[in-house]
Amino acid sequence: MKRVHVISSAMRSVGYNAKTKILEVEFPAHTIYDYIGVPLKVYKALMEADSKGSYYNTYIKEAYPFKQIQ
Repeated sequence: MKRVHVISSAMRSVGYNAKTKILEVEFPAHTIYDYIGVPLKVYKALMEADSKGSYYNTYIKEAYPFKQIQ
């Protein structure tokens, strides 16, 4: 999945596949997680958030199943 770099101290890059509803997040330690079943509106809100880390912690981290891919 193609990810785009984000300006955030909490994450390095974010990718999204609208067809599968998978959100991919790369963290500063180069770990990558896929979050499953994430609606497009949540991805868009994350990308528009002033604090991506706060949005992630509040609306994504514990809300969706995930798997570490790297």
